[in-house]
Formats: sequence, C-alpha cells, structure tokens
Amino acid sequence: MESKAIKDPQIFISKEARQLFDNLREQLEEFKQMDNRDFFMLAVLFGYLNNKRKKLEHSSKTESGFTRERYLSLEDNGILKAIAIAGEKDISIVNKIVHVYSIAEEYANGGISYLKEFIFGDQASFIKNFAHEIKKLSK
Repeated sequence: MESKAIKDPQIFISKEARQLFDNLREQLEEFKQMDNRDFFMLAVLFGYLNNKRKKLEHSSKTESGFTRERYLSLEDNGILKAIAIAGEKDISIVNKIVHVYSIAEEYANGGISYLKEFIFGDQASFIKNFAHEIKKLSK
C-alpha cells in the first residue's frame, strides 16, 4: 500500500497533447462534446494498443493537471488499472493509484502521435476508423 494517499490526484499530459486536443475541439465536430477525460483515455488506449510508453518529462507536461481522478468513471479506472497491471506485470500495482496514473500518463504521452496520425492520416472519418479498431479488438 502507498504510505500517503493523495486525494483526487491530478492527471497530466504533455503540452503537445493539450494543444492537439484543443485544436481538435475547434476543428472537428466529432470532438466538440468530448471532455478532457475522454481525450486522456483515447491517448492512453492508443499508447497501450501500440505498446508505446513515453516518460512525461516535467518540462513537457502541462502546468496544471489535464483531468482529475474524480472525473474518471469506475470503468475508466478499471481500464487504467488493467493497463497498469499488464504494463508492470504486477497485480499489486492496483493499490498504488498514483503509480497507476503515472503509467497511464506515459501511455497517453506515447500514444499521442498515434492518435494524431489516426485522426489526420487517413481520408476516412475518425468515427469509421475508430469503429474498425474496436471491432478488431473484439475478435
């Protein structure tokens, strides 16, 4: 167990990711209604699916948190814990929630370039591509 619990920890992303998410909200209709939690989870999943973790250096992360634990759903937390277990090969990590979020931040930081490529790299719509990726996962 962690020695000191942090109430409602902040979850960070890179400045590059923040700029991308802000631009997506302005430019694409599909993203106008998404909140920070949704963007964070997308970036984490793209990092995880591409097996890309990238340490979030202090100088590259946003000054304040991008989202907070309180905004994550039970399902989001379950996904982040499962990803952390898979990444660390250690089930006891679920008791170290700050470390779980740190791992998620690394996957989000690693996944941002894949997410950007996924959205802007193909002429098909984002929704169609995303549905195709989800369908592949369910097989």
